[in-house]
Amino acid sequence: MPPGSTKCAPREPTWTRMPAPRLLINSLDISRDGSRILAGTYRRAYGADLVDGLRTRFGVYCYDAAGKLLRARVIDGSAGVYWVALSADGRYAASGGLVTETTGFFDVFDLETGATLLPQVTTAGRVNRVDLSDDGAVLAACAADTVYVARQTAGAFAAPQTFALGSEAVSVAVSPDGTWVAAVSYDSTVHLFGVSAAGAMAAGSFAYPLQNASGHSVQFSPDGAWFATAHGGGNHGGSFCLFNVAQFATAPGSYWDAPVGVGGSVYSVALALSEGALVPDVAATINASDGGSVVRVRTSGASPATVWSFATARPPNCVAMNPSGSLVAIADGYPENTPGNFYLLDGSGTCRWTCPSGNMNWPIAVAAGTGAVVGGSDDANVYFFTP
Repeated sequence: MPPGSTKCAPREPTWTRMPAPRLLINSLDISRDGSRILAGTYRRAYGADLVDGLRTRFGVYCYDAAGKLLRARVIDGSAGVYWVALSADGRYAASGGLVTETTGFFDVFDLETGATLLPQVTTAGRVNRVDLSDDGAVLAACAADTVYVARQTAGAFAAPQTFALGSEAVSVAVSPDGTWVAAVSYDSTVHLFGVSAAGAMAAGSFAYPLQNASGHSVQFSPDGAWFATAHGGGNHGGSFCLFNVAQFATAPGSYWDAPVGVGGSVYSVALALSEGALVPDVAATINASDGGSVVRVRTSGASPATVWSFATARPPNCVAMNPSGSLVAIADGYPENTPGNFYLLDGSGTCRWTCPSGNMNWPIAVAAGTGAVVGGSDDANVYFFTP
C-alpha cells in the first residue's frame, strides 16, 4: 500500500472563532467560493446526548472569510445543533439537531434576508443529518427511522415527504443537482430516492451484507452520478462502498466495496473526479482505537485499488476533498479532552500542513472553488485556513 508523506509543516489558522464557550462544533459547511462559513453549536455528554437536563442557548452562526459574524440564529434546547448544510452559493442554510431528550428539529432559512423558508419541523429524536442541493432547492434530513425530503418553490419549502427505513436513519445526502437523495441506516441498508417536480419517490434499497455493522455516512460525487457510503464495526470490521446511481436505480447493489478488516471502522467518505475520469476516487477514514489512517482509492476495472494511505496521529473522524481531488482535508481526535489535529494533503497524499486543536475534531470542509479549509473542534472553536 503506497504511503502518503507524513511529514507535515505546522500551520496556524488564519482565524478562529468561538461561537459559544463549552459548546462544541459538531458540524459545519463552507460555500463554493469560501466567502461563507456555517457552524452549529452542540453539547454532548459521551454516552448520552443530554447533560443533566441542561437547557441553554444553541445556535447556527454564519461567518465571512475574514471571520466577521454575518448572522446568528439562536434556539433554546438541551443539546443543540447537530448538523448544518449550505447551498453552494452560501445563500441558503439548513440546520437540525435535538431540543429535548426526545424531540429533534430541522429548518431552512435565507442567510441574505434572515427569512425562514421552512419553519422548524419537529421529529421523534435527534436529526442526524441535513443536506441541500447546490441551488438550495432540495432538502433532505433524517431522524429516528425516517428520511424527510422537501422542495423549495416560490421562495418557500413545501411540507416534507417522509420515508420510513425500518432502522435508524443515520445519514442522508442530496445530489448536487437535487435529483437524487441517498441515505444509509444504522443496519447498513443503503437507500436511494428520486426527486422531481412531482415529489420524491423511493428508487431502491440494498441491505449491505455486513454482520452487526452500522452505517455511518453517505456522500455524492461532484457530478451526482455516484455515491459512497461508510460503515463501521461488526464481526467483519468496517467497509466503504461505491454505488453508481443509474445502476442502483434499476438493480440496487454496490459497484464495489472495500472492507478495512476486523477492528477498523469507517466514519467518513469523500468523492472527487480528476480531469477526464469517469469514475470518482474515494477517500475514507479508517478509524482504530489508537490512531488510524485515510486512504484514497481509485477504481481499477470494477474493483477498488489503493492509491495511497496517510497515517493520522489520532483516529480520523472526517475527510473532505475539493471536486478534482487535488486537496484532501482531514480532522482527527479521540478520546475526549485530548488534542486533535487538522491536516491538508495534496492529491498525491503528501501533507502540506497540520494544525493542532485543543480537543478532538469531527467536521472539516473544503471550499470547492478556492480551496479554503474550515474545521470544527470540541474545543468550541471554528478554525479557518486560507488557501
